[in-house]
Amino acid sequence: MIVSLGLDASSVSVAIREKFHRLGTPEGSFQPTRSQHVREIASLRTCNRVELYGWSDLDGDAVAADAAEEMATRWIVDHTDRTAFLAFGRLRVGRDAVEHLLRVSSGLESQVIGDIHVLGQIRRAYREAQEHGSLGPYLHRLFETAIQTGKRVKRETELMAGRSSVGSEAAAHVLRTLGEGRRLRAVVVGCGKVGTHAARTLARSGRAQLTLINRSEERSRALAQELGCRWAPWRRLHAEVAQAQGVVVATGAPDPVVRREALARARGDAAGSVVLVDVAMPRNVDPEVSRLAAVQLADLDDIRPELVQLERARRAAMPAAVRIVLEESYGYVRWLGVQEAVSALEPLRALLLDVCQREVEFVAGSETGRRTAERIVAKVLARPLSSVRDGRTDPDAVGPMADALHTLFSLPGAQERALAARAD
Repeated sequence: MIVSLGLDASSVSVAIREKFHRLGTPEGSFQPTRSQHVREIASLRTCNRVELYGWSDLDGDAVAADAAEEMATRWIVDHTDRTAFLAFGRLRVGRDAVEHLLRVSSGLESQVIGDIHVLGQIRRAYREAQEHGSLGPYLHRLFETAIQTGKRVKRETELMAGRSSVGSEAAAHVLRTLGEGRRLRAVVVGCGKVGTHAARTLARSGRAQLTLINRSEERSRALAQELGCRWAPWRRLHAEVAQAQGVVVATGAPDPVVRREALARARGDAAGSVVLVDVAMPRNVDPEVSRLAAVQLADLDDIRPELVQLERARRAAMPAAVRIVLEESYGYVRWLGVQEAVSALEPLRALLLDVCQREVEFVAGSETGRRTAERIVAKVLARPLSSVRDGRTDPDAVGPMADALHTLFSLPGAQERALAARAD
């Protein structure tokens, strides 16, 4: 059973998302435990969401609730914070969890519908889980399906068409706020994917005297050469921001890089007005910066209303994207049913093989008995296995059939399945 627990921009503010983004310990969440529930786990962290995905061998609402609590325990050490995460987070189970991740990978759940960065974020989550060895066959297949779904949506629809993203919309916010046609001194702090999109949008506007700042000077220098603008070393961050009218901040730093005291000193008494847009998660601009005179600070939540026009332009592509999500999610659920059915038949196969082998050995000897028993069992199970693998069995019916097999033949795991069923 796939279980997901998470929160995003549609349900909580940027401050709450930032809190759990900081509190989460990805390395700890991947560590194995003695739990009876979560066998595989992965975490997805973006500027707009913090989500955990897990796999449990058992089914049912009670198991899902226990699995969610275990995932939260592995993600957040402090009990009070963990309780808050469980309260704020939304629990999704089974097909609902599968479809949600596929919608995320398709850009349907992004703050900017069709955000072109989302596939890279899914790949990063997948890669981290692989590196920590926390994936098994079920989450491995799920993330592969999510990536494939995002690729199909990008290739077959117009949902991700154009260059719009959080970075480009942050730059557009700066340009709109400062007024159409006005030339400005602009600074982009951070030259990753989001910062690069912001820089390119500002450069294309023809209105910005642009400066790029990045911890790695090699990256800022290369991007500045591409865009025909200037770059500045990291040590000049506050000095450059103090001289700008528009600033987009998008680094991967875990703590604020633009600090109130340092910026106040750099601006002095006669500094002009400045618009800062912080699109990092966790936030890279100290919220206290907004208390400085003539400083207008915006974050991810503030630019959300301005994304409505972009969403309208892309909504025509949404039905096609949703169709792809449903197709891919059905394919995954069907595959899941096949795995469950094969697993359910394996104890029955072992039982039949043991019975046949003992009976044939009694008549014909051990080696002949073993080979004969294997042929008999293969023939007996050929039809049900073929039916499952070819998709002739309804995926929703696999679970009840597996429970019935375990109960009727007293197969291993029958008691656990019965307890899980009664708990629901």
